[in-house]
Amino acid sequence: MIMGNMVKRKLFIMRTQLSVAYSNYVVNRTFASTRDGLGLHSNSVRIGIAMAVLVLAGTLFGSSVFIGKSSANIPPAITAEKALSVESVVTPPQITSIPEIPAPEDIVPEETAPPAPDIEPRFAIAVEKSTQTLFILKDNGETYEVVEKFDVSLGKILGVKEIEGDLRTPEGFYKVVEIKMDEELPEIYGPRAFVLNYPNEYDVAMGRTGGGIWLHGSGQGEKTPDTRGCVELDDDNILALEYWLKIDTLVAIFNSDIKLPFANGKLDKKYLKNDFFYAHMAGVNAG
Repeated sequence: MIMGNMVKRKLFIMRTQLSVAYSNYVVNRTFASTRDGLGLHSNSVRIGIAMAVLVLAGTLFGSSVFIGKSSANIPPAITAEKALSVESVVTPPQITSIPEIPAPEDIVPEETAPPAPDIEPRFAIAVEKSTQTLFILKDNGETYEVVEKFDVSLGKILGVKEIEGDLRTPEGFYKVVEIKMDEELPEIYGPRAFVLNYPNEYDVAMGRTGGGIWLHGSGQGEKTPDTRGCVELDDDNILALEYWLKIDTLVAIFNSDIKLPFANGKLDKKYLKNDFFYAHMAGVNAG
């Protein structure tokens, strides 16, 4: 744009100079006859006109050459309309594709810790000689809770077992050491029998003898009135007992002087601890 304006100005100046030179030529020619007759002035005018023409031609030629060479390096002028057009406005880059978002079912969850294994609840058995009742006790941590109870028959003779064949049921803390099934039992023991570890260490220390103390059925459906020293249940109840009694399950048999102090179906755990049980058995007030 600037170079174009410069050339236009030069052309305007040259046209003006040429017009002035031509006017001088016309004037001088008109009054040439009144001069010396030498024609010197006329010739000088012609020379001036010729030089002006040459200068004008050179200027035009040089300007066109310069413009031709420079136009390749000069960007085209941008008009106000074009500058404001949609095409010339800088727009943000267009998003050509949308990243795929996995569906919820395709998302693989992070590894988590495996669930804690289920812990079987712990149960204990309490046999009250005073009421001839067997209690199923669930260990709740702080206390025992009664979850079931069954009537039982005990040895024909009251009191603690001392020797084999005395028809008495032992008293103390025992555990299940074997479970006998129906096919290996004589009919008089019913469909199931849980073998206790009588005599235990305390019994041995006290000089007690004997063996074969079980929790068993009757083989007659209902329990019989008494036993030769075992703890007997109805046949259906001895089968139900299998849900709670496992190997090493505690079986506590309390003497006839004790009635367990249940409160709202719960029992303090101290009553199934050795220090209380055997201290009381020895006649010492354990509180």
